[in-house]
Amino acid sequence: MKDNTKIRQSLSFSNSISSRVTCHASSVTNFYDLCNVSNPQFMTKSEKATALFSQGFNCSQSVLTAFSKEFSLSEDECMKISSAFGGGMGRRQLTCGAVTGALMVLGLHYGRAKGDDISKKVNTYRKTNEFFEAFIRQHGSANCKDLLQGLDMNDAGDFKIIEELNLFQTTCYKCVQDAVEITEMIIQND
Repeated sequence: MKDNTKIRQSLSFSNSISSRVTCHASSVTNFYDLCNVSNPQFMTKSEKATALFSQGFNCSQSVLTAFSKEFSLSEDECMKISSAFGGGMGRRQLTCGAVTGALMVLGLHYGRAKGDDISKKVNTYRKTNEFFEAFIRQHGSANCKDLLQGLDMNDAGDFKIIEELNLFQTTCYKCVQDAVEITEMIIQND
């Protein structure tokens, strides 16, 4: 049996801040409207990712799509590539989808292709580990279930608690934002 005392105690805190990050996707025509951005070309990548996430795209889709232009990929291509990785890989709550989206970006940026030297693969793994270290330092884990306080999103009772605590709008939102920012930092510091 789970210890829900901590979860219940944080319920009032989560509810108080959820109104600041919750958006209503049905009232907008596109994700730029979510941020009241008149010129979307001036959005930061983390703003774009969190706007997509707030519109209902999963964590992985939101992170990868924020970098679409850098790799000459359409937003739809990024959405499709990363769609199975949300919820910790198909809602299995394994590696956080924001993390997998970020790792796809690092793979696109640093990865080894045919004809490339093996050192590119080694460097990609180094950048991957750098990302994991920074993300875990900020969030305590890179595992979806851990990030959701041990709650199982596939269990109806736990899912209800996740919703009551607004974990998708708080914890997951912050993971998306931080994954983008950590990825940008790694690439910029290269």
